[in-house]
Amino acid sequence: MPAGGFGIHKVQVGNGLDVNRKGYTQLPATVANGFVFTFGITPIDTETSQVIPGDIEFQTRRVLDILSEVLQAAGSSLSRTLHATVYLRDIQDDYAGFNKAFDHYFAHDPVPRTVVQAVIRSPVARVQIQIVALQDPARLARVQ
Repeated sequence: MPAGGFGIHKVQVGNGLDVNRKGYTQLPATVANGFVFTFGITPIDTETSQVIPGDIEFQTRRVLDILSEVLQAAGSSLSRTLHATVYLRDIQDDYAGFNKAFDHYFAHDPVPRTVVQAVIRSPVARVQIQIVALQDPARLARVQ
């Protein structure tokens, strides 16, 4: 670890989110000083990199399942989420369905979040989510 105690490393997640195989310009997460910063995830099929169509509840669940895998690979989990930033294509039509799916994953441990309406690059994606979480020291030893 460099002087000052700052350690930064990039995280790759299995074959499904492999930057080299899939051509992503970013890795799914960066870890620094015990924090995990994910990039914005859309509801993709991790084998084909194609966005999976569906209603907002389905797409939100898909994104959170992928984020769970990313966080696990980084030595964390959804339960260690500190904050989520959520981008919805249509906040008026999709907020209630998004909220229902999101709250299912965080029912026992609500997290602060920011939800905004945004243009999402894929015309099929209705949601994109980015998370900041703490690493789990017990799991970190197994990840590195």
